[in-house]
Amino acid sequence: MIMEDRILQKHLSEILGRDAAIYPVAPGRLQLAVPYYHADGDPMEIYALSGSEDGTVVLTDCAMTLMRLSYTETISDSLVDDIKKLVNQYGFDFEGGQISTKAPIGSLSSYIANFAMTISKVMGLSQLSKNRNVSKFKENVDAFIMQNLKKYNPQKDYVIDDQDDVKADYRLVNPTAKDIQLFIFPIINTSNAIEVWGTLQFCLNAKILFRSLVACENHSKLSNVALKRMANNSDSFLLYEDDFYANAEQKIERLTQIT
Repeated sequence: MIMEDRILQKHLSEILGRDAAIYPVAPGRLQLAVPYYHADGDPMEIYALSGSEDGTVVLTDCAMTLMRLSYTETISDSLVDDIKKLVNQYGFDFEGGQISTKAPIGSLSSYIANFAMTISKVMGLSQLSKNRNVSKFKENVDAFIMQNLKKYNPQKDYVIDDQDDVKADYRLVNPTAKDIQLFIFPIINTSNAIEVWGTLQFCLNAKILFRSLVACENHSKLSNVALKRMANNSDSFLLYEDDFYANAEQKIERLTQIT
């Protein structure tokens, strides 16, 4: 049995609550206006298809992610292959230029979050970003960490899991408990925060022993959902750039004492 548009829209509204709005955009297709954004601030294009089996919803980006890439990148066969490999690593399908998955209604919120994280990962492929300017905030944070936290032997772009391409921006050696890793994540916007949240969730699910510090350039650039997730999932959360420079050393020292 498949759900009609109006029934699916009602279900989605009840599940996603006030953080989302649902709009019919075509017969059998609903757009989910959820608080996930690209690096430039534009909302991510995520749709639900009503022609789904009872108890599941098909999520798709309707190839809008690939279209967005085409504005600045040459969509070569090798690039499409890389995107497909990355999307498949996160458990989703990539066919005909579309990212899609079949999600159980009961787990829809987490599926949407992971779907958005996958879109963010696709947009953030290193080969796509090679000609883009590096954030001045991240440059400053890098200089601070390498100079002021060098006693912790910081490692940049530390690979947590090679198979799933999961990385921490910085890994510090914990002098108190060497089996507990220390991760630092500077974030500049909601899209960046989605990636970091996904990394933290991966570490928690994989039962990795770690402590984390997340530093915002300015918390006002993040959606309310992203702010809540950062606050709930990180061990230390700094809201402004100046807070990081003033408090990072003390915060890291405290994290080394948590066992």
